[in-house]
Amino acid sequence: MTQRTRRRAGELADAIRAATLAELADHGYAGVTYEGVARRVRTSKPVLYRRYRSRGQMVLDAVVPRVADEITDIDTGSLRGDLIALLEQIAARAQHVGIEAYHRIVGEAGDSLADTIAELDGGASQKMRTILDNARARGEIGPEPLPARVVLLPVVMLRHDVLFRQVFDPASITDMIDSVYLPLVKAVSTPPGIGAPANGAAGMTVQPGL
Repeated sequence: MTQRTRRRAGELADAIRAATLAELADHGYAGVTYEGVARRVRTSKPVLYRRYRSRGQMVLDAVVPRVADEITDIDTGSLRGDLIALLEQIAARAQHVGIEAYHRIVGEAGDSLADTIAELDGGASQKMRTILDNARARGEIGPEPLPARVVLLPVVMLRHDVLFRQVFDPASITDMIDSVYLPLVKAVSTPPGIGAPANGAAGMTVQPGL
């Protein structure tokens, strides 16, 4: 019989996430089971059942913190370069898990999906705010504060491509940045009556709490 040990809540949660990621790497999403994760963690399946209502929720809980933590700080020297680099990092993490796996995870995650997506968006929003603050300091965008929906729009558009179009095309990242996001950000950040900056005007940072 598998030996089980008592651990603090945080230690147990970390162990479950690590075991879930290991099962995902070894067997793919279809091969992730409560039994396999419990065996790796040296705990019982009822412990997992109490924490997670579905396998999808369990995998999301393991994948989302990893995605947020693995997005590195970016400073290419330009807003366009920073945005493309960030979206390429996020897309690479999605490809690592697998687009089909994400579809199945979302289908099984149930009520926990909204909370998990909000957690993921929180990490991405922090990175976006830093990128936009740097662009403003370089004078690439105007001084007006940017609404939260504008800040996060590139991540939302990328998620749409991955989850609903079931494709990832690196050229689409460049297209959405050039044709949609950069014109929008320059227009929204520029005060009325002032032309959008060629290199922008340095000034205020993005509103806290966005």
